[in-house]
Amino acid sequence: MKYRGDHTQKFYQSREWRAFRARMLPRLRPHGCAYCRRPFEPGERHLQLDHIQPLKENWARRLDPSNVRLLHIGCHTERTHRPDRRRPVNNDGLPDDWV
Repeated sequence: MKYRGDHTQKFYQSREWRAFRARMLPRLRPHGCAYCRRPFEPGERHLQLDHIQPLKENWARRLDPSNVRLLHIGCHTERTHRPDRRRPVNNDGLPDDWV
């Protein structure tokens, strides 16, 4: 795993992030994985809320609902750790029907 700065690590452990994640998961889950487009299995728990614009690029968007998407954990790993294999979902990185 790549090293995260102290402020980023603290953010992902904060109540603020956990509450935001809890609000976003049910909203994004019905759309399936924003990377591979496959639906999530019923009861699937290994999902990753991914920042479209990384925190290191724009800290101010860390809790912006338009800057997150839901991915399978494997898709998140591929997208995050293999830059040569990154691919956009659409222009804004969100499912087409996401509101």
